[in-house]
Amino acid sequence: MKNLKVLYLTYCRNLERTPYFSTDSNLERLILSDCLRLIEIDRSIYQLKRLVFLDVSNCRQLQRLPETIGNLESLTKLDISSTKIEVLPNSIVKLKNLKVLKMQAGEISKLPDSFWAMEKLEEIEIVGKRYPGEHFNMEIGDCIYGNKSLRILRLIGWKIHALPMLCESLIILELQDLHMDTFPDVSNLTKLKLLHLEFGPPNSDGNSDGLLEEPIPQWIGNFSQLECLQLRFFGVTASSTDLSLPPHPRRLPRLPSSLSSLLVQGWEQLCLMDLSNLRKLSSLSILGSAVTEIQGLGCLENLRDLDLDGLGLLAMLPDLRKLNKLRIIRVIDCGYLVEIQGELPRFLDELNIDSCPSLLELPDLFSLMGKTVVRIHECGQALSHAFMDRHQLLLLGFKQLQILPDLSNLNELTFLQVENCGNLVMIQGELPQSLEELHIVSCGSLQKLPDLSTLKGLRKVIIKRCGKLDVEEISWLCSEKSVEFVGEDDDSMFDWVSF
Repeated sequence: MKNLKVLYLTYCRNLERTPYFSTDSNLERLILSDCLRLIEIDRSIYQLKRLVFLDVSNCRQLQRLPETIGNLESLTKLDISSTKIEVLPNSIVKLKNLKVLKMQAGEISKLPDSFWAMEKLEEIEIVGKRYPGEHFNMEIGDCIYGNKSLRILRLIGWKIHALPMLCESLIILELQDLHMDTFPDVSNLTKLKLLHLEFGPPNSDGNSDGLLEEPIPQWIGNFSQLECLQLRFFGVTASSTDLSLPPHPRRLPRLPSSLSSLLVQGWEQLCLMDLSNLRKLSSLSILGSAVTEIQGLGCLENLRDLDLDGLGLLAMLPDLRKLNKLRIIRVIDCGYLVEIQGELPRFLDELNIDSCPSLLELPDLFSLMGKTVVRIHECGQALSHAFMDRHQLLLLGFKQLQILPDLSNLNELTFLQVENCGNLVMIQGELPQSLEELHIVSCGSLQKLPDLSTLKGLRKVIIKRCGKLDVEEISWLCSEKSVEFVGEDDDSMFDWVSF
């Protein structure tokens, strides 16, 4: 055992105490994760002079680390996630070579002040358990500014009421539950590549004790290396049904052109934003604000993912046809959206438009057939429901639809349902040979169907409330081909396909 360097004791469900560790051990990695009954780590662990990695994550009965742990002079990574450890031993600051400390879903309630100044510490990740109405306070020691090695700081699930000057070596900063009157001054962190800040949530009385003044300062545009920016303001999300401008409308300040990902959520006073300088942006999410216009959206040639949710005053989306890298569009709960201009990008993987009741007209959806998953729901002025993928096409309440284009090249389409499309007069061309079910319901202007006799895989046809179609002829044809037919006199219910 003297030459043993790695010891895996994961999922030892009956292990309650670690064994005695010998002085002549050469162990470098000790993994005790998921030992659910472990309650004690033997104090002899300090004799593992070559140990560089200790993992006790998900040891849910473990309440403390031995004080002797501070003598692990070679230790570089410590993971105590999902344990019952509430207080770190004071000796933790003696770990002169510790680089990474992870405490996810833990119960840490206090950290030694000198912890923040550990000279070789590069990554701190502390994720507190969240219970309804319960948030622990986190105090960050002022000495953190002198830490020249810290690169990653993640504090999630803690109430932070004050933020000292942080060390300029940081490249990743993620802080959740900031309860401060002003945006924290991190203007000195010019090396940041990722910045995630979350303000709030509201107190038990529903009022936020978070940000009160100007949400986003101008100096944020100076972060020339910033690639990912996420700003969440909880407790102040604008209602999509409130169509009045906020009392003090705000404009998004100029952001760094280096950004590739941007998320802004819950800034209710945000009305104006110009993104025309963000040519590297690949992901954009604007959630819960009073934005009326997104300037520059149509020129973000590297955009791949667009998510707009709860923008109650947004009336128009510009022409996006030139965004050839765009793969996903989600537009949800934009109650005032009237128009999506121009055409959609040719290479979309997913289009989701939901709860936009004022939308008068949709772009050409049929140009996406066979290659894009399309979901349209509760867009009452234009379309009630639609679902489209390689195998299914459903159109319900599509008021602008007059001609259904030729579907014969959709070789994998097996299900077609068209319902309550009162202006539909024609289905062009032929139906695909792969079609198995055809449902045409409440399409009173439709006069003729394509030839069904050539569809060898067809097994079910439903025709109801289509007064201009020759239902008897269609029924006879189905009978000749041994295809199930459901007409006006059949009271049986057919299954809905979920969107």
